[in-house]
Amino acid sequence: MLSSLKNRPLSYKLNLAAGSLGLIVTVAIFIGAARNLELSGVAPSSSLPTPAQLRAETASLRAEMEKLAADLTSIQADLRNVAALPKETKIGIAQQQTQKALRELAERQARLEQIIVANPVKALEMSVLQRDLENVKATQQSSLSAVKVTVDRVSGLTKWALAAMALCIVLLAFSNTLRGKDN
Repeated sequence: MLSSLKNRPLSYKLNLAAGSLGLIVTVAIFIGAARNLELSGVAPSSSLPTPAQLRAETASLRAEMEKLAADLTSIQADLRNVAALPKETKIGIAQQQTQKALRELAERQARLEQIIVANPVKALEMSVLQRDLENVKATQQSSLSAVKVTVDRVSGLTKWALAAMALCIVLLAFSNTLRGKDN
């Protein structure tokens, strides 16, 4: 076979080289893609909250946000009213607001104590939810990293494939040019 190749024109040899290179690159890409596309680092998380739990949590957070927005609006209105009052009145109002805030804090503390005494599980529920949320976040980050690595590998394979195809096209064009000169 090698002796018959020596007798062939250069254009034939270039065509053969381009075809062989294309075939090798295609096989290498398929093998590499099949090996790199397995997402072994991505595992479905079984501890993810259900959609109903997410909706309930979202509703609770929205209600809390609306309450905070109403409180902020109230505080801003109070500040505008206080700015227009004489200094002695401002001190009296500040004292009243401080006393009111202290009463609210005492009430909240009493409610928290009642919850802890009545149902200690509820008191621990927030820390457990926070830990679960951190676990979900860590799982999602690792999954994202695994997907990113896989995308980077496929991108690298694509670059090599395009470079090989460009080389094959150049070889074929050159061989066609040589064949035209031979005829």
